[in-house]
Amino acid sequence: ERVFDALNDLLALKHPRSRAGIAWTLGLIAHDRGLEVLKRFLDDPDPVVRSAAAGGLGEFRRESTAAIVEPYLLDPNERVRAAAVNSIAKSRFTGAVAKLYPLLLDDPDPFVQCRCAIAIGALASNAGEGKRKEAMAKIASWRALHNDDPKRKVAAFIGLGLLEDSGSFIECLTALHDKQTGAIFKGM
Repeated sequence: ERVFDALNDLLALKHPRSRAGIAWTLGLIAHDRGLEVLKRFLDDPDPVVRSAAAGGLGEFRRESTAAIVEPYLLDPNERVRAAAVNSIAKSRFTGAVAKLYPLLLDDPDPFVQCRCAIAIGALASNAGEGKRKEAMAKIASWRALHNDDPKRKVAAFIGLGLLEDSGSFIECLTALHDKQTGAIFKGM
C-alpha cells in the first residue's frame, strides 16, 4: 500500500528511465491500483516509458489490459510495438493471434516481426488443430519471404517449433549452435 501512496510524487520525475522503472515495477506488482498509472505512462512522450508501460500491463495477463495496449501495436516506435506484442501475447485472449498477424506480415521493423512470430507460435500452440495449422502456414510463408535474414529465420523457427514438437524446433536449436546465427540471435 505504501508504494501506491508514494506514486503521485514519483509520477513527476523528470528522467524518462525513472518513469520507465516505475512502470516496470508496477507491472511486476500487477496490482489494480497501478493500472491507472500504467495507462497514463502509455501516453508518455518518451518511448522507453511507453514500452515499459505496455510491458507492465502485460503482467496483468488479462484481456482487458490487452485491449488497453492494442492501439500501441501501431506506435511509431518499434520497441513500444514489440512490448505491445508481448503484452497481448501474455494476455492469451481469444483474438490475440488475429491481432498479431498483420504486424508479422507488414511491420517495417524486423524486431517487431520476430516478436510476432514467436508470440503467434506460443499462443497458437494451445489452440485447436485448425488454428495451429493456420498459424504454422502464416509463419512459414513469412519465413519464406525473409529466408535470407538470419534473425527472422531464427524467430520463425522458434515460432514454428512452439507449434510442433519436432521438425522446426530441432532446426532452431541447430541454428542457435551455428556461430553466425547464434550471435545474431543474442542481439534480438
